[in-house]
Amino acid sequence: MSKSKAYYRNKADRLFQEIGRKKYNKCLICNNPVSCLHHYYPKSSAGNLRYNFDNGVPLCAGHHLRHHCGYPEIQNEINFIMGEEWLTRLKAEKKNFIKCDTIGYYQDKVSELQEILDTL
Repeated sequence: MSKSKAYYRNKADRLFQEIGRKKYNKCLICNNPVSCLHHYYPKSSAGNLRYNFDNGVPLCAGHHLRHHCGYPEIQNEINFIMGEEWLTRLKAEKKNFIKCDTIGYYQDKVSELQEILDTL
């Protein structure tokens, strides 16, 4: 039986987060240990940035939770630390449409992300 698109998407998501925890060991805001890469632009509105490491902001569990509980100062702090050049580049990249919701796309991402992880 072949695996589903959801299987490959979930596997790619796990690899992305694992790479993030290996690449960045400290929260961008407080230097506590990284819990996850927070998607600056949500996956739901910017699927093409789902596995873009510029869009993945390393946050500790506390700051990630506070952000999702409605504390706007977290977003403001990310913007301040990362800078206008980063935000401009990310906004431009968000506009680049790619077909990113097929099983083949996620299979390719799993391979790409596994290769990155293997080099860390």
